[in-house]
Amino acid sequence: MLELLCVGVVLASSGIDYDIKLWMPTSEHPQFDEAAANEVHLFCEMLHTFVDVYMFIYCCLYYLIHYSVCLWLIIFGLFLHYS
Repeated sequence: MLELLCVGVVLASSGIDYDIKLWMPTSEHPQFDEAAANEVHLFCEMLHTFVDVYMFIYCCLYYLIHYSVCLWLIIFGLFLHYS
């Protein structure tokens, strides 16, 4: 969570442990590294694209297997019913 306070920007983070860490710039004149920000943004976009493609492939395979099994059960059930 990122909130703007009277004194500046504070970032709160937590992990597996129970501690909450507060991060705050310590420089009197904070500098923004635009190249690093663009690199992080590009990585996030690539990760988002990868997740989208992965989920699309996962869903396609899930439904392909699901409908194949259903069709097999229908055909096998009709075979048993009429034999």
